[in-house]
Amino acid sequence: MKRTTFILAIIFFQFAGVITPGCDSKVQDDNETYERIYFAKQDLESLQSDSDTLSISGVSVEKWENFRNISDKRIIGNESLIDELKTRIKKSGKRNDMIFEKRIYILEQQNKNLRQRISAYPEIQSDWDSFKQEITSELDQISMELKGLDVGETR
Repeated sequence: MKRTTFILAIIFFQFAGVITPGCDSKVQDDNETYERIYFAKQDLESLQSDSDTLSISGVSVEKWENFRNISDKRIIGNESLIDELKTRIKKSGKRNDMIFEKRIYILEQQNKNLRQRISAYPEIQSDWDSFKQEITSELDQISMELKGLDVGETR
């Protein structure tokens, strides 16, 4: 008798375990759908806010997107050069490389700073022409210094 009750209890709990997770899936799907809609609305509001901010500062969204894309490509190029130089320094193991490591670290931080400044521009609303000129000038300077280190490294 005890054995039969025990077996029935085990079967009942296993059956309940199979049915219970199936009930939650509808609720989970509804929550996931709600979250997707909520975050999509936030993204849309954020894009509209960026668009409004850029139009207030006198820059068209197209100009801003074009400049940001070009700058991002150059920053990514700088990052790949930095990674390549770091790899070369690790492989060579020379004492003089400490000077190069320090300079590469400084250039890497400047590159990261530029990326942050570019992404923060819509909130800052500074003069577009001077901002664009400063960023372009700094990108040129970092690229030239990285290429100069690259030439010095191959000697």
